Amino acid sequence: ASRSLAQESKEKIAVRLLKEGEISCVEFMKLVYDDIQIHPSETIKDYPSSLDQTFSSAPFAYLYKIAAQSLQQEHIPIANGLAKDLEQAIKENNKEAIEKKQEELLEYIFSKDQWVHTTAQSLQDINAVQSSEKQKALLGEIVDRAKELSIELTQEEKRAMEQYLTFLNQRIDGTKTMAISAEQISDQSSVSIIAMVIGAAHTEGMCSIFDDDKRSYA
Repeated sequence: ASRSLAQESKEKIAVRLLKEGEISCVEFMKLVYDDIQIHPSETIKDYPSSLDQTFSSAPFAYLYKIAAQSLQQEHIPIANGLAKDLEQAIKENNKEAIEKKQEELLEYIFSKDQWVHTTAQSLQDINAVQSSEKQKALLGEIVDRAKELSIELTQEEKRAMEQYLTFLNQRIDGTKTMAISAEQISDQSSVSIIAMVIGAAHTEGMCSIFDDDKRSYA
């Protein structure tokens, strides 16, 4: 239907659909530019079939129990007070207070173990902008530390960490799949430029693959 519309009309419709979240940036480009071809770069196998909603908090559960071993007798009353404040916020179902009290409790407990404090800061930075490979490496360090200190963990906590690691492994596989797809497309004689939408977590891994394979990119 869009082929019968004037270019300006097509662009206005495409902008509106993009603004309303009805299409992706890739679909937007295809609607606006007739000389663009879209190629799938991932497969469903690179995504986990199911994930527990709490899997992303698993590292912090581990860090909490690791840091708790460093608490001295004088720290316990303060920690207990913060825990009671959190319990009260939960009873009141005050989401803002729950988030604040949870943060205060974790910050206090983490501050009593320098390794945990540093690791928690790195984990938060990595979740924001860094690669899946670095996230996986950091989670591996947390698991190893817990084993070294013989930390007692529940089956739920272990399962959540396993889910997180599985998720990261599959996203790393996704990075490889996208890189292979891009290289196969670039080898076609009719292709001069490839524009990819990949996400920050894949950037470092894909650049490494392209470097190893002597592929040019920007």
